[in-house]
Amino acid sequence: MGNAKYKKEHREKHLCVDCSRPALGASIYCEVHSQKNRERSIKKMPKIKQKYKDENKCLTCSTPLLDIDLKDGYSTCCNCRQNIHRPKGLPYYTGE
Repeated sequence: MGNAKYKKEHREKHLCVDCSRPALGASIYCEVHSQKNRERSIKKMPKIKQKYKDENKCLTCSTPLLDIDLKDGYSTCCNCRQNIHRPKGLPYYTGE
């Protein structure tokens, strides 16, 4: 894993921060470590989403849901719903 200085140097050289192999595309990991991180994330995600559901939080940004969102059966907040379904090229809705 290494320290911050080691990782910074590897990022600048476009090497994997875990093993010094060439990194993939814009990633900081090689093919092997990218796959391992992806598998780890897939295993963790259902637990995190269930925790957010139990705590009545948005599944996207983890902010507390409003009563109206819960009443209407939504699992994401108003802002996330608007940002997810916005036409491409338009700026994100900030609520202002």
